[in-house]
Amino acid sequence: MHVFLLLACVPVLVSEEAVVDAGPWVAPTNSWPLATPPEGLTAEGFEEGEVVPDFRLLDQYGAEVSLWQFYGSVVVLDISTMWCAPCQQLARGVQEVADSFKDQGFFYLTVFPEDQDGDVSDPIIPDQEDLQGWADYYDIAEPLLSDDAGYAAQVVTEGYPVVLVIDRQMKSTGPRESPSEEQIVATVEEEL
Repeated sequence: MHVFLLLACVPVLVSEEAVVDAGPWVAPTNSWPLATPPEGLTAEGFEEGEVVPDFRLLDQYGAEVSLWQFYGSVVVLDISTMWCAPCQQLARGVQEVADSFKDQGFFYLTVFPEDQDGDVSDPIIPDQEDLQGWADYYDIAEPLLSDDAGYAAQVVTEGYPVVLVIDRQMKSTGPRESPSEEQIVATVEEEL
């Protein structure tokens, strides 16, 4: 009998270009909670203690979501793919983690740069149907985002999933490849 342990999935990187700052922050229109980041907040990077760059990505409802609209909250930013077994395993606990901390200013966002087939050629990968299917299958009510802007390529270097816990000032605890749910919860508890 052979036992295989899959720890991470290898990414297909299509771009290493940085997401460019587009000027002053403008609030998106969506149904997620909205806070305005302080004027002058500047993206620094993804390493521990750096202010994480903002993004504008579409959610499972087709609405534009900004990472910085969650300023003042602790955020888990989970970069996963739909075809990745460790990402699927992590998805099973997303809503439970979100529900555990929902009254403490906490949000769990998942960014998908690829669909179930690992396809990166369509204009929006994955599309809203893919995102809604993921939400339904894993019973997730948190924002699921399609990465058509190449945001994930700035963070993912070796494998999926990559998770960042972001503090209330949008500073990263540093990326972690293939963390367990227990590791994520422990880091979130430290930040709350």
